[in-house]
Amino acid sequence: SHEGFFGTEETMREASVPRVVTSGEAESLPPLLIVQPGEDANVPVELTFALMKSWQGRDGFLEYSHFPGEPHAFNIKNSEATPLLIELLVDFARRHSNNR
Repeated sequence: SHEGFFGTEETMREASVPRVVTSGEAESLPPLLIVQPGEDANVPVELTFALMKSWQGRDGFLEYSHFPGEPHAFNIKNSEATPLLIELLVDFARRHSNNR
């Protein structure tokens, strides 16, 4: 639960990435890859879209990829989508690495 990690809901709100980005506390934003599993029971799509909105509101670069039918942390299991996810991650890292 969030209490085990953050301690309190107030601390969790303070640590919210969309809040930090929107408030201007984040001075610069790195490229961001968002992977949204279609059946994610842990991260509601509304939270993902809030992050995207805040990132783009600060002119941050992001890429979004949706994996229909996949659960949260689908990459841990040998899903049919796992090879595609690995390819996506490696490609993103190569394109945005300083060591191209």
